[in-house]
Amino acid sequence: MPRLAVLLLVLASGSGCALYFGGDDGPGAGDDGADPGPGGTDDLGDSFELVKTRSIAGEYPIAGVDSDRHGGLWVAYQIRSGDYYAMDETRVVHLDPNGTKLKEFVYRDEYTNVSGIAFSGDAVWLNYGNWDASSGNLHVRKLDAETGERITSFGMPIGIIDLDVHGDELRLSYEWNELIGLDLATGGQKWRVGTGLFDPGGTQRGIATTDDGKIWVASWWTDRIYLLDSSFQKIGSGRTKLLDADLTIDSGVQLAWDGSQLILAVDGQIHWLTPR
Repeated sequence: MPRLAVLLLVLASGSGCALYFGGDDGPGAGDDGADPGPGGTDDLGDSFELVKTRSIAGEYPIAGVDSDRHGGLWVAYQIRSGDYYAMDETRVVHLDPNGTKLKEFVYRDEYTNVSGIAFSGDAVWLNYGNWDASSGNLHVRKLDAETGERITSFGMPIGIIDLDVHGDELRLSYEWNELIGLDLATGGQKWRVGTGLFDPGGTQRGIATTDDGKIWVASWWTDRIYLLDSSFQKIGSGRTKLLDADLTIDSGVQLAWDGSQLILAVDGQIHWLTPR
């Protein structure tokens, strides 16, 4: 589908969405996704190059990816059933650095779209709260990393696309140019900030936080990935041809950080990118 036609669908389906969790807004917080955010879209140019060093193919359609902090990956897959209201099959897989499967948890209890996974050391967080409001029960699940058992869940509004964990925060990428930080223990909102990174709005996707608190943010609309500092100010950007394809609103663009490289999942492939 041409990107102009997809844009019209995005604007028609997503405008006017509001996001409230309660609690105080954090530094730079805006009222909605239309917040101008830090610095506009293209004022910094491309300050670094993203060099692909490795790629692997997903076993099934990829719904999320995160590093296990030891060279391996946590990957979420969602396998669609034939009937819209039938339960889809969701798989959460732990891979070692060689791609060998260490664990696999299978769930067949939801037809809500999965979009985003994050690993917090003792738990895996799985997002059932993407942009399709008609798909049902929007929430993030906390899963035991050893057994896959569901520990708890937090309700999510429409539009949460990707997850990340940094310290005691569960970080959310909201498609309308916002980032949100939740308390990892309670699910309460700690901060919410407008990014203003992507024009048009409604296209923001992946999020990943570095060890020192910098934040990578991506979109399906552009091949440019942005880097924010820990106070949410834009400090750099780089381009990758991996996002230069004719992607659409349904394209999954997920990010993770493994300590030195950016991990990008797009079009059924997982890639490692070194910024330089």
